[in-house]
Amino acid sequence: MKRLISFFMITLLVLSTIFSVSAAPFSDVQDTDYFAPAASLLKEFGVLDGYPDGTFKPQNSITRAEMAAIVCRLIAKDEEASLLVGETEFLDVPNEHWATGYINYASSTGIINGDGDGNFRPGDPVKYEEAIKMVVCALGYGEEIEIDPEDWSSGYIKLAEDKGITKNLTGQKGIAATRGDIAVMAYNGANLNIPY
Repeated sequence: MKRLISFFMITLLVLSTIFSVSAAPFSDVQDTDYFAPAASLLKEFGVLDGYPDGTFKPQNSITRAEMAAIVCRLIAKDEEASLLVGETEFLDVPNEHWATGYINYASSTGIINGDGDGNFRPGDPVKYEEAIKMVVCALGYGEEIEIDPEDWSSGYIKLAEDKGITKNLTGQKGIAATRGDIAVMAYNGANLNIPY
């Protein structure tokens, strides 16, 4: 799996250096915005879309279900997720929910967890630390984390900082992550050299 992720990430890195990425796909994104290259490239690859009116709305939040979809697309697992559409292990995710395939794939691979009460809270805005955890685990680094019982997120945040995943982010722990920050953390993650 890490070889497939590496191939996808290297392809993304090479294309990002070959082509001059502009913010043109979104009417509300300027080339000087910190998230502009990330948003443009991730749109090109179908990882993170904008709104029907052509905007990106960088300060908006993303739901936990949307984040599950983003990380699955980031590691090119759309097809695998499509085979898992339907019932999930979570009490609050209906079988007909649009993201069941993504949620099932991400849950089965340890990318996401529920809230401990059998719920996933798919419509809740994903918090900064939750988004980081999902990206770290999607990239295959989850097993390297030592969980601090006092603060489950600290290990994920530290590893993300060490790997450069949080470079240029503006978010804060405990606050809903913005679309701009999520684009950047996904982009930063895509540019890592994943070990074989």
